[in-house]
Amino acid sequence: CSLLSAKGLMGLFEKRRFRKFLVFVANFDENDPKTMEGVDPKKTTMRAIFQKFSLGQEVIDFTGHSLALYRTDESVLLVVTVLLYAVWGRGSMALFRILKFSLSSLRYLDLPCIETINRIKLYSESLARYGKSPYLYPLYGLGELPQGFARYETSWVILCVCACVLHLQCKIN
Repeated sequence: CSLLSAKGLMGLFEKRRFRKFLVFVANFDENDPKTMEGVDPKKTTMRAIFQKFSLGQEVIDFTGHSLALYRTDESVLLVVTVLLYAVWGRGSMALFRILKFSLSSLRYLDLPCIETINRIKLYSESLARYGKSPYLYPLYGLGELPQGFARYETSWVILCVCACVLHLQCKIN
């Protein structure tokens, strides 16, 4: 919340509503109906959750893009719509409608809230686990991550080779 208040994106009441939202997300468990507060995670859209907590558009954008790490929203759909019309003109209305319908599914605000809630929970759990950043690369560096995966994969290859050798030796004996 300090990031949002430093930029002046939230007032006092907005901070309280955002905190209530974050507490709701942190306590949310899809297997425990008591934590859902009347929300059906398979049917309720994320837009309805944001409306339930009366969050403003700036906080919605911040939450969707910075915490849930979504890249698309209505603005992307609008840009694609304008580009389609500019490139293909009136003759492409059928293609335009098909693409508009398929791109509308990318709007996370109109999808069931469970995916976004899980993304926000993952972000906060990673932040709590790794400290200053929820990402691994500041902790280990960009070169260490691929090297760690290579070591892990090599150990599996060695294990498989040993298992094959043992299996062949058992067949021979």
